[in-house]
Amino acid sequence: RMVSLVSFLCCVSLPLPSTIALINLFLVGATQNAEPHLQQGQLGQEYLASFSSIGPTSDGRAKPDLVAPGMFIRSAEARSDVVGECDDTSPDALLFNAGTSMSTPIVSGTAALVRQYFEDAWYPGGSAGSGATMNPSSALVKAVLMNGAQAVTGTQRRD
Repeated sequence: RMVSLVSFLCCVSLPLPSTIALINLFLVGATQNAEPHLQQGQLGQEYLASFSSIGPTSDGRAKPDLVAPGMFIRSAEARSDVVGECDDTSPDALLFNAGTSMSTPIVSGTAALVRQYFEDAWYPGGSAGSGATMNPSSALVKAVLMNGAQAVTGTQRRD
């Protein structure tokens, strides 16, 4: 049985209406980054990025579900005039980028590691093969992610 986990982005420009069922969606927001990647008076990774949705939905549900660093994340750089080519103006073809499109892959990768933890039978002994191999449900993966998270300190909005 294949279980898929799909990450959805939260966007400030798109309000989260109650008219569609967001109950089973996993929405990801963004925090600022940590030193040395703080810029222009930012307070740190314990604070939501200024562009991240802060919820709640119009019917009161808390969204986003999780946040991850989404500012000044090292990412691939591509030339807009040549499809599939790295930008030759950057020596390593990487750049710093920001957005929930940067934080969502962090959460997706973490979800894949959580899933692998159960598949490789790390639970409950804490070492590979110490437990029974499991095919964890998406609800279990989400529960582990949500219960392993820490609260953010607050938001730092643009003036």
